[in-house]
Amino acid sequence: YGTISSLSNVKEEYTNALEIVAGAKLNAIVVKDDKTAVECIKELKKNRIGHALFLPLNKILKRNIPNLKDLKNKKGVIGSALELVNYDKQYENAFSNVFGGTLIVNNIDTARKVGVGRARMVTLEGDLFETTGLISGGYRKKTFGKFLEKDLNENIKQLSNEIKSVGEGLFNLEKQKDTNEDKIAQLRERKSILQGELLKFETSSGIKNINELKQNKDKIENEINQVDTNLQNSDDQIKNINSKIQDLR
Repeated sequence: YGTISSLSNVKEEYTNALEIVAGAKLNAIVVKDDKTAVECIKELKKNRIGHALFLPLNKILKRNIPNLKDLKNKKGVIGSALELVNYDKQYENAFSNVFGGTLIVNNIDTARKVGVGRARMVTLEGDLFETTGLISGGYRKKTFGKFLEKDLNENIKQLSNEIKSVGEGLFNLEKQKDTNEDKIAQLRERKSILQGELLKFETSSGIKNINELKQNKDKIENEINQVDTNLQNSDDQIKNINSKIQDLR
């Protein structure tokens, strides 16, 4: 199914604490049953590609969770770790095994007030208080944890798709711009030819019929006007394309 971290969602402010709660099990792989787990292990050995921890749903037991109700009501206690993790209930046993029986508290002072040894506790900064009395903590370099890694990868994928889309958009706009510029060049050439023909008709002494002259002149002038309109439209399109290209960049 996936790792514990990939199958869950947590609020960013709880990531440090919940990663300490889970420890190495954060990367444990949830599988359907022990048969699947064994097959995966054999494959890892066969291909010499590493070591993994598996949580088979048919065998993994829910953690025996002590009654923390009274402690959860104390000032500075945020709640049980399991309640702060969002996951699909089909993985209940696996998540209970990883996060059950641990309280998340504001800080080390709260942990001491609750009582060291009364419950397993982890502070928001990641300091750990075990029921045995063992205390672990100190400075932790801020990093993107496993819980945030999934969101980060999704953001990177989304940005990559957006960049690809922008690139394709730029290519299409540049292509459209080139097409319009070619069209403008052709229209200008056509206009020049038409103006030459118009001048020829206006100065021709070979045309006897004045009506024929007028008809030909009107026809050419209409075509020149149409060319001018097309030129203006193409020029406006190029300005619009240039504006879009600027926005994309």
